[in-house]
Amino acid sequence: MASSSSTPEARLSQLQADLNELKKKHDRMLVLGTSRWESLNLEIKELRDEMLEDKLKNIKELVEATGGFGHRLKELEKKVADLTKEKGKEPKPER
Repeated sequence: MASSSSTPEARLSQLQADLNELKKKHDRMLVLGTSRWESLNLEIKELRDEMLEDKLKNIKELVEATGGFGHRLKELEKKVADLTKEKGKEPKPER
C-alpha cells in the first residue's frame, strides 16, 4: 500500500494496481477481500476529490497571482473604445 507521504497520483496508481490484483483473484476476494475492496474504492474516490481540490486551489492561486489581468484588460478596452468615440472615430469591431 502507498505511504501517506506519496503524491495523490502515486497513491491512485498503487490503488489501481491493488484493485486489478483483487479482480484477478475473484474467489479470494469473495472470501477475504470484500471489505478491502470497498475501502479501496472509497480511498480512490477520496483521492480523486483531493486531486480536484488541489487543482481548484492552484487555479485560484494563479488567478490571484495575475491580479485579475482579464478584468483589467477589459476595462482598458472599454476606455479605449470610449476615447475613440469621443474623438469621433468608431472603433473597429474585433474579428
